Amino acid sequence: VAAALVVEFSMFHRLYSFYFVLWYPLTAILTAYSLTRLLSAWLAVPSTSGSLKDEPQLSKGSKVGKAHRSHRASGRSGVGAADGRHRSRLMWSAAFLTLLVSLYPSCENWAQHVHKSEFRRKGQVLHYTWHKPMVADGLSTAVKALFWEDHRVRAESVPGFRQFLWNKKRHFVTAPTIARYIQKHTEPDETIIGASAVAPLLALLAHRHIAAEFVDTNTNRFLAGIVTESEFYKKVCQTKLAYIISAPHSFFSWRKMRYHRRFLNSFRLEKQFLDPQILYRRPFPILLLRRTSTEGPPYCRFKKGFQLPRRTRRRR
Repeated sequence: VAAALVVEFSMFHRLYSFYFVLWYPLTAILTAYSLTRLLSAWLAVPSTSGSLKDEPQLSKGSKVGKAHRSHRASGRSGVGAADGRHRSRLMWSAAFLTLLVSLYPSCENWAQHVHKSEFRRKGQVLHYTWHKPMVADGLSTAVKALFWEDHRVRAESVPGFRQFLWNKKRHFVTAPTIARYIQKHTEPDETIIGASAVAPLLALLAHRHIAAEFVDTNTNRFLAGIVTESEFYKKVCQTKLAYIISAPHSFFSWRKMRYHRRFLNSFRLEKQFLDPQILYRRPFPILLLRRTSTEGPPYCRFKKGFQLPRRTRRRR
């Protein structure tokens, strides 16, 4: 199953770290099994050297002596067979671990293929800021002392727990402010839609519904054909859509939205917020596009056949 997942991942155009959540447990089980068998084989090899002083002194001619010597001979052959099996297990376990270690260069080459931008800037130092949490500050101090590092070098391997901490120290600090603004400028029966990274949280904080319950608006859903833009907007525009929330690297990026006539006819840019902690090295812009039309339903319309200008399509 672990090998099948690796083959499947190799077919993806984009890979994210959370994809490997399915792969890590299987690999951990295989590694634990290998280490267990290796240790068991090492500890279970019996000793073949027995002390003659502890054996009973029996006459060579007696029937009991002959039987005892015959039993000792068969026992030694059995021990030899068991010893061979244990050594075989030891050899295969060591070979499996060696195989895992030998895969590292291949994984590194694969990483260079997947993360080309990372390796193009190899050696660049990136700095990270520690933000205090809202709860359990004492425990957070201990975590910082044990596991935190305030920088990394591009294309160099780092422990997974550091990557986890760097990622989780990015806070959406402007969320309450944006949510209060949305709540103040909308009615309870109006809806919002937008970038899946920010819109669901804003809907919860502002006590507003997501239009047509489209919580997941990841670009890959549209690229994979799970839902088309036409179907999406047909359902969304049947609700009282008040705001479209635009954010970078999403299906609702401003680079895309500002060229879509279907939005400019019914929506206008009303407010921009800059979040200082979602990204480490630059502010993260979040834009609110307000619906201007009052007629409906539908409260907005999808115009088919419209494409972005050629230059913009290439940049996307």
